[in-house]
Amino acid sequence: DRYYQYNPQTPQIYHAAQNDNVDLNDGNYQLSLSENNLKAYGLALEKYFAVTPLIKGKVGINYLYATEIRDGEISGPLTMSNGDIATLSMRGGHTYSNSPWYFIEDKNDNVGHGLSLDFDISYELNEKHTLSLASKDLISSIYWKDQSYVNIVEFNATPVDNIAFTAPVTDFDRSFITKPSKDHYQELPRRLWLSHNFNNNDYQFSS
Repeated sequence: DRYYQYNPQTPQIYHAAQNDNVDLNDGNYQLSLSENNLKAYGLALEKYFAVTPLIKGKVGINYLYATEIRDGEISGPLTMSNGDIATLSMRGGHTYSNSPWYFIEDKNDNVGHGLSLDFDISYELNEKHTLSLASKDLISSIYWKDQSYVNIVEFNATPVDNIAFTAPVTDFDRSFITKPSKDHYQELPRRLWLSHNFNNNDYQFSS
């Protein structure tokens, strides 16, 4: 699962970070990113039920074995001058397996274990029309023990000697706190779908 919330300039900054500042013109930029990413394998147990002959549903409980995580947010201003970074400031925090924003990678091969709940329900209005509500990860929690974590209290970078955007953070003057690990509970974004199904025997239509 991958979930992102960001402002319009953030993808432009990320593209520049991966391509040595290509297409990043001189000027001021604002970085704002919230992400909740997970790579996991799962086992699902589902139970179908009927409240009435017209109202039917399904409950699913999923066990999740997670191998990768990026959960957190960062924000701050960036100034480009003469094709190089003039100033860069960031605040935020991330629990991560790897993080392209900080140019750091987790080495402890941790895994997370968790559960999530799915719930679907449908109502047959008549022979032709059915209204359905489906949910994914309505309730979820994944536990990561001693997972790598970076807490940026204040990151202030003024690169010198033409340091590229992709340089390791150790090449910058900065004052941020990195915690080697912490226990972390990850909650997945809830997703809901409302749909209408029309069935006329000869053809079927959903919206």
